[in-house]
Amino acid sequence: MSNHQTFQLRLFKDTDLTSVNRLFTSVFGIKRSAAAWHWKFQENPHGKSIILLAFSDHDLIGHYALIPRKINLFGSLKNAYQEVDLMINSKYSAGGVFRKMGKHIYNIAGEQDCPFTFGFPNQTSLPAGKRILGWRAIGSIPLFTLLLNPIDFLKNKFSNQEINKNHYSIPDKIYHRIISLRFRSRKKTNQIKIFDNQTVRLLQNINRGKNFYFEREEEYLNWRYFNHPDKNYLIVCSGPDPEPEGVAIFCHSDHQTQIAEFELKYSEDYETAKALMMAIYSDALKRQSFAIRMWMLESDPYVSMLHSLGFSPRDSKIHHVIRSFMDPESNRLIWDPERWYISSGDSDCV
Repeated sequence: MSNHQTFQLRLFKDTDLTSVNRLFTSVFGIKRSAAAWHWKFQENPHGKSIILLAFSDHDLIGHYALIPRKINLFGSLKNAYQEVDLMINSKYSAGGVFRKMGKHIYNIAGEQDCPFTFGFPNQTSLPAGKRILGWRAIGSIPLFTLLLNPIDFLKNKFSNQEINKNHYSIPDKIYHRIISLRFRSRKKTNQIKIFDNQTVRLLQNINRGKNFYFEREEEYLNWRYFNHPDKNYLIVCSGPDPEPEGVAIFCHSDHQTQIAEFELKYSEDYETAKALMMAIYSDALKRQSFAIRMWMLESDPYVSMLHSLGFSPRDSKIHHVIRSFMDPESNRLIWDPERWYISSGDSDCV
């Protein structure tokens, strides 16, 4: 595409949904239902999303969205936006679409007294965002993985290669016996069907002394985990009733178990951590998952615990980035990764 080729920007209309999901499939290789789109962009209890589209003639060539997210910032509740679903037709990637869409949508966000936008781009899009739109990367987030069936994992990763199981030297029974011993705990767990007051309080209060963290009140948690049209989340608590000492939220997809939340009342409570992991591990085996996975900031104190429980960071890595509209002194503080608390997450809704 020539850099002089023109395109037009406008906000999303309901009639654009089919074209948006078609572009989503083209860019990410994933089919998304209309129900999943409505859940993500129209049913969020924190407010209305900003969705900007780019057209060349009548063809949709670009999409840039911000979803609202309440954040506790310097002890005050603010309305920030998370950048999601940045999509540009590959034929137009060199035509300034990214730059023009970003600047336009930042103007809209700034008019709404937004302190900053944030996102979690991969290593491919990070350099362009830093160079063109002023993203500031404040922390990397590796994908920590515990393999449950290494052979199936390799077959899934290298689907065109023949994998000989005899090349794997540790018998499955011994391997899983080691995992079971690692997760053995005196504490019990129970699955919950709704977010009760005690569980909500635990998730709200776990910020580990950080200055900046996202609000997770009952309405938001129900939307995030119980109202999702395409995912079935399981929620497990550990500790004496009625006050849980830990909670884990996870789901299963594509033969993997992804942990979305893993929170402890006391950050060094290994017994509760092991009890929760045993519950996740047992359910993963029933569903024939080949791996348990969890995104986590490299600076998070739970990282050492994950290593001790057998998790290791894989090649996949995303980054926590911020595009700030605040003054330099405030920026100095929010760019410090040690001041942030980010839950592990399993999607682009934190």
